[in-house]
Amino acid sequence: MTKISDAVFWECMAEACGMYSRAGKIMEQKHGIVLSRQAVKDRADKQPELLKQCREITVEIAEEVIQVAMRQKGDIRSRLDAAKFVLKHLGKDFGWVEHSSVEVSAPAIEGFLFKISDKDKKLGRDNTRTQSDD
Repeated sequence: MTKISDAVFWECMAEACGMYSRAGKIMEQKHGIVLSRQAVKDRADKQPELLKQCREITVEIAEEVIQVAMRQKGDIRSRLDAAKFVLKHLGKDFGWVEHSSVEVSAPAIEGFLFKISDKDKKLGRDNTRTQSDD
């Protein structure tokens, strides 16, 4: 079995943006070295800081797509969707978060409010209910 140097391994991982299967294919195409996805993952997991750098490249590419898309005219929906997907799932460590707002109406929460009995008041319990109360 032919060994691959750390430099070549991480060069392929960077080119593959940290994707194990893709990195394996790049290693095979460029260097004739065959590694399974699992073998690539196992080796990459031994150096998490370098793997994180590879993932940062993916986030940076997605950020670049958004920057280019903001300046272009025409239909770029698929590029934007791909960039948003990457930022939503991989960009969390870099400050990209998806926010959702939820409105709750009174009838929706009515079942979660309970009257405090005199006994509960004396024991210092409030009107919140936990799973252990059930």
